[in-house]
Amino acid sequence: MSSGHWHFRRTPFSQETFGAMVNGPSRAFTLFGPRRMGKTEWLREDLAEIASMYRHRVAYASLWQIETAPLNVLLYRLHEALSPRSFAERLAAWVTSLPIKAKIRTPDGTAEVEIDLSATAPPPSQKDFLLLDAYCQALSDTAKPAFLIFDEVQQLATHPDGKAIVAALRTSLDTAGRGLVSVFTGSSMEGLHAMFSRNDAPFFNFAAPLILEPLGEAFFEHQVRAFRVSFGRDVDRTAARARFAQCDGNPELFQRWLQVLGQSPGLTPEDAARITDEQFSVQQDFDKHWRAMTLIHRQMARMIAEGVHGLFGQGGAERIGKWTPDDIPSKSVRQSAQRWLARNGHIERWDGDWTLADPAFARWVLARPEADFR
Repeated sequence: MSSGHWHFRRTPFSQETFGAMVNGPSRAFTLFGPRRMGKTEWLREDLAEIASMYRHRVAYASLWQIETAPLNVLLYRLHEALSPRSFAERLAAWVTSLPIKAKIRTPDGTAEVEIDLSATAPPPSQKDFLLLDAYCQALSDTAKPAFLIFDEVQQLATHPDGKAIVAALRTSLDTAGRGLVSVFTGSSMEGLHAMFSRNDAPFFNFAAPLILEPLGEAFFEHQVRAFRVSFGRDVDRTAARARFAQCDGNPELFQRWLQVLGQSPGLTPEDAARITDEQFSVQQDFDKHWRAMTLIHRQMARMIAEGVHGLFGQGGAERIGKWTPDDIPSKSVRQSAQRWLARNGHIERWDGDWTLADPAFARWVLARPEADFR
């Protein structure tokens, strides 16, 4: 195995998807799913690598990287895609921090433009929208369509300039036609619904859906082999399967557990799991989010994590009654708490059901002591 031997390649799926993107009727695709389930890794290390191997230009832009200046991030990444650097060099650039200011040349090479990538970037101008269109035109190639990957695109749904940016992007992609393949990904169904599913959405009926299947036995076996390569010993398979199930197949959490276990041979699998979960919760500020919640917010979050039916009816009342039998909040109070959780990004609606937006946070909430809900 190479130095990247922990990465599990979904080769058949990637090859089939690449073929469909290049040869099929659609040139735009959506890939949605909860956080930390492997979407970004597949895009950057599987799909983008295959496209580059066949000499297609690739632009990757994460709209979480600088939330305040999404259009400038797009322009910067499109500019990079036109550079002569190798795919490996561009990939290295993708995972580094963006500069505060960057100078880019217009696609025709006639001018140099400075773009602001800081948190205080000014609103986009008509000149910026024209530059976006020019880059899309320059990248467009019907023989070798360029791949434009827009990650965490739901950020545009709530950005002050998001509507104008989305409209300009839609126009530019339409104009470029079959010379571009665009892939939109995200982890917020509410934001994505506003952009792709409503009748008045800017990208309504624009993109075909992609489904990234959950990682299963093949991924598990690959990680077991990677552990042996990295640490020179075998992991306890029974404990590893139990941890993989506990993580609900979440690849990041499972790999973190393997890393902790590998670096500290004296730890038991249970201790490694506890340390992994504690470290991760600190990194993600779970406790900070929890302290910002009132009692009813916490109760609603716990019920959603448990999958309680009838949150605003009898089911919710009975569940809360087990914590505070003498103080069951009304339907309207529970509805208000649910809206607060959604507004603050803690919960999302997937396939018609509410769920905690971060599966790792859901596990953390389920592990909280009963005293947190009384």
